[in-house]
Amino acid sequence: MSSPYIYIQESFRSFGRAKLSFVMSLFMTCISVLLVLASLILIKLSGILEMRIKDKVTLNVFLADGLSEDDISLLKERIGKLDYVKSSRYVSREAAEKEFLKETGEDFREVLEYNPLPSSFVLSLKDEYVTPDSLRRASAGISALPGIDEVVSQSQSVYEALNSLRAMKKYVFSAAAVLVLISLYIVYSTNRLVINGKSLQLETMKLVGARLSLIRLPIVMNGIMIGLAASCISFGLFRLVNWWLIKYAALPDFGFVNDPFVNITIILSGPMIGLVAGVLAVQKITLKVQKILF
Repeated sequence: MSSPYIYIQESFRSFGRAKLSFVMSLFMTCISVLLVLASLILIKLSGILEMRIKDKVTLNVFLADGLSEDDISLLKERIGKLDYVKSSRYVSREAAEKEFLKETGEDFREVLEYNPLPSSFVLSLKDEYVTPDSLRRASAGISALPGIDEVVSQSQSVYEALNSLRAMKKYVFSAAAVLVLISLYIVYSTNRLVINGKSLQLETMKLVGARLSLIRLPIVMNGIMIGLAASCISFGLFRLVNWWLIKYAALPDFGFVNDPFVNITIILSGPMIGLVAGVLAVQKITLKVQKILF
């Protein structure tokens, strides 16, 4: 039984014997890792967009006239205990008047001698409840509470935004899957080209009695080591580009650099792509050598 050291040694020797193929494989694997990273960022960005849309969803709960401060405090306590309410903010009639003036620039006091705006609560909902059905149920439940005059939500705009996002996410996941397959095919094709260039050498090794494992395993290990090197290079490029975009392109920091899942994916994707592509390429070698011998 051969020692693993033999296979590792043979893998490093192959780097020295075929510098051009090593550089080409490393370059193509870097592109593959960056494609995987691009697909992951697309998925992350769609999730961030969904969260930001949901964070802007509010329910405006308008109160009936004539409620005392105790009634309002009790109502706020009851609303705060609802499962779907994340936070609530009380807006008095006076505060509503100031907000109206700030947003519209118009003073209704020039026409009316009284304040027609009611007191209200502005409710933020938990993310899992920001769906069309949940919003309808939440509005109906709050409307049934005593002291509530009306519940208003941006239902139509929210429904359209969420439906558009769901449709977009399907395309994002499809694009991510295509990018991953393309990255795998790029490395596999590169390995095939490198191996075809060594076909005479590999056939000679087998004809003089070399075990298939001594031919196949170094190729697979080459793919893993090249993949690890490509991951390290891609990780450095990723951090550099992220820093440049934030500093000089004034893009917001989405926190991808510090996301453990993103970092682990970058580091592992290279060796995994190298392993899978190497195994697929080795299967072709085995079939080719068997045809020669039999």
